[in-house]
Amino acid sequence: RMVREAEEFEEEDKKLKEKIDAKNSLESMAYSLKNQIHDEDKLGGKLSDDEKSTIEDAVKEALDFLDENPSADKEEYEEALQKLQGVSNPIISNVYQQGG
Repeated sequence: RMVREAEEFEEEDKKLKEKIDAKNSLESMAYSLKNQIHDEDKLGGKLSDDEKSTIEDAVKEALDFLDENPSADKEEYEEALQKLQGVSNPIISNVYQQGG
C-alpha cells in the first residue's frame, strides 16, 4: 500500500514541479525583459520607443497574468510564455541582426 501511495504522490509531485517550473520561466523572462529594456547601456539603448512600448506591454500582460492566475496550470503558463516570446524575440533578434 505504501508503495502505491508513494507512486501516486510521485506523479502529483512531478506535475506540481512542472507547473512551478513553467510559472518560474514566465516570471523570470518577464522580469529579465523588463530590466533589459530599461538598461540604456544594453538592449534598452538599442530599441526604438515603439519597440520598448511593445515589449513593455507584453511584459505587463505576462505579469498581470501571473498576478491574476495564481493557480493556472502548466499549459497556461507555457502559453503565456510563448506569447511573451512571440512579441519580444522578433524585436530583439532584429536589433542584434542590425549589429546591436
